[in-house]
Amino acid sequence: MDNLAFFVTFAMFIEAMVETFKWIFQTDQDGKSLLSWVRIAALALGVGACTAFNIDLFAAAGFQTNVPYVGAIGTGIILARGANVIHDLIDKLEPDPEPDMNNE
Repeated sequence: MDNLAFFVTFAMFIEAMVETFKWIFQTDQDGKSLLSWVRIAALALGVGACTAFNIDLFAAAGFQTNVPYVGAIGTGIILARGANVIHDLIDKLEPDPEPDMNNE
């Protein structure tokens, strides 16, 4: 992976983690916390499962860390939102298909 693709991919992973925390720690229009215990449980299960099974999306994308389990924890945070977030990441990582010049 070239340097630009490396940084763009890493930025997308970080953005996915930030969106997960926004998903968990939402507030209403008055600023009142809408903390969801179900979402917190999903986060705990995602991080626990990824750590237990050593599932590391960052390593799979070519990122290396000197801190054990950080990739598995990050992956668990991302996966806590379910399959939809992975589908969104894949869509962002795939190049746009070539336009079909015959169907104008």
